[in-house]
Amino acid sequence: MNRFNLRDALTNHGGIVVVLVLTAAAYSPVLHAGFVWDDFDYIVNQSALRSLGNIDAIFAWDFWDGDLNAAMQSYYRPMTFLGFAIDHQVWSGHPHGFHLTNLLLHLGTITLLYWLALIFGAGPSAAAAASGVFAVFPRLTESVAWVSGRADIQACLGVLLFLGFYDQRRPRWQQVAGCAFLLAALLSKEVAIAGGIAVVLAALQRPDQDRGYRWALAGPAAVFAAWFTTRSLALQSANPFQASYDPAFLDRIGDTLQTAGLYAWMVADPFKPQVLIGTPGIRDPLTMLAGGAAVIGVAFGLWRIRRGDVSHGTRIGTWLAAVSILPVLNLLPMDQWTLASDRLLYVPMAGLSLVAAVAFKNAGPRMRRICRPTVPLLIGLMAVATYSRSLDWQSSTTLWQAAAEVSGEEHEIPWLMLGLHASAAGDCDLAVSMLTKARAVSLELSPKRGWSIASFDQIAATILACRGQ
Repeated sequence: MNRFNLRDALTNHGGIVVVLVLTAAAYSPVLHAGFVWDDFDYIVNQSALRSLGNIDAIFAWDFWDGDLNAAMQSYYRPMTFLGFAIDHQVWSGHPHGFHLTNLLLHLGTITLLYWLALIFGAGPSAAAAASGVFAVFPRLTESVAWVSGRADIQACLGVLLFLGFYDQRRPRWQQVAGCAFLLAALLSKEVAIAGGIAVVLAALQRPDQDRGYRWALAGPAAVFAAWFTTRSLALQSANPFQASYDPAFLDRIGDTLQTAGLYAWMVADPFKPQVLIGTPGIRDPLTMLAGGAAVIGVAFGLWRIRRGDVSHGTRIGTWLAAVSILPVLNLLPMDQWTLASDRLLYVPMAGLSLVAAVAFKNAGPRMRRICRPTVPLLIGLMAVATYSRSLDWQSSTTLWQAAAEVSGEEHEIPWLMLGLHASAAGDCDLAVSMLTKARAVSLELSPKRGWSIASFDQIAATILACRGQ
């Protein structure tokens, strides 16, 4: 029996240990942060989450306090909210504990990504490097530093566990466990469907297919059926595609190209994370051109993967990234203020990181020489940027002040939110000043985008009530 050797373990897997320590340091500010943004509506003000005796209500999706049923009717994420209820019990509702849970889940996801890259044939160094880029990718700060952003982490965690366990070469009990992880991921956030679809599409392209492997595809199908049935029973007649913004067909195509371009720029430039990215109805020709190029490039890459002799890991990672980004390209009617969000890159970036780790073993000597010094430097720079961005999430005020500095002329939301917080703090003059700025930005933008924020007048009335105006 082989005995565990710490020196050999650190020699072979020391890279991922360094990555985990660096990630914990980069995100250390969140351990002192409070609740922000939707955390109050989704967590703090939900009395049902303060007791584990309401698990049945959570899974029935019938526990909301306040007027949130309409806003949440298209979602069914009981595992995420069950996690919030557990946090309430463990941490007595203290926000620092919620943030610690988010960070631990992120560290777990990084470890699983490393493990999965090794399973798919990547070397330890390449797997650690790719996991490191994912770990401190500044755009993903929103998922980790924002308690309500946990849904993306839980979904990704479950998908990676599914991909690691669901394999025809593994014992049947492990395949069943993989399906259970996928179901838990789907009950955390809908994006997890990309994991099951990636397995199905990659399997259908494998040259070594046999009837046994095709039969194994019944697993994801059974999980999808169970999830869809549970979701339908809970949501009943809710329409997931109700939206306040539903443009004409050509305008929607324009928004989709704009969104694709935004996500392409976000991946290419991870050092400028934002809360509000893009505005429905406002399009930039250069960004739309970049979006068109990105769509064509992804389509060509998928075609090459379908016809080429590439590894199973490359197929899985590519399909995971492509399928998980597709639903957020605004092809369907939307009910949101922005076109893109940093947190929605969490699962796609996991797929891209997996592809990069597996592909590195085919890199030539010159590329390896280039990557050895540059990738660690890049990870270090990203860690610094992530630390800085984590500071923005300390409170609602710091978050929206940062948003106003970056996108205050493109959205009225930062000014409205700052006005609400000033009003709640009793600073009526500042509240009215922020409202005045928000109204000016809104009047300028509304004709360009063809819509206005439905709740603007209600928010304005709340702010003006601060001093009885």
